[in-house]
Amino acid sequence: MADGISIAQRIRDRLDAGALLRIGPKKMWGGFGKRNTCDGCGVPILSTQIEYEYVVDDDVSYRFHIGCAGLWESELRRRGWDKLAGGTALGRAVTTEGLSRATHRTTEDTGRIM
Repeated sequence: MADGISIAQRIRDRLDAGALLRIGPKKMWGGFGKRNTCDGCGVPILSTQIEYEYVVDDDVSYRFHIGCAGLWESELRRRGWDKLAGGTALGRAVTTEGLSRATHRTTEDTGRIM
């Protein structure tokens, strides 16, 4: 980063400040970037990059580069914050842009990690 702070440290700082989600999301979506700003590093996610969208509520979501998402998940696990509100381990239910939301299944639908 231009300011000398690593992406991992930036994510830790944002977690400490409460600016990033501290539990696993209800749903995750994956697809190509749409130039949305990454909530981990603050850099736009280009159309040639993978973007993960973590849905917290109907009106709250976080977007990450695939690498930033991995750093965020790792930091949650390191701190012991890797649980969903219902007590399930941080989910793996990721869909792609080509699938409709109607066909998307989560741990809430199946009771198990997909």
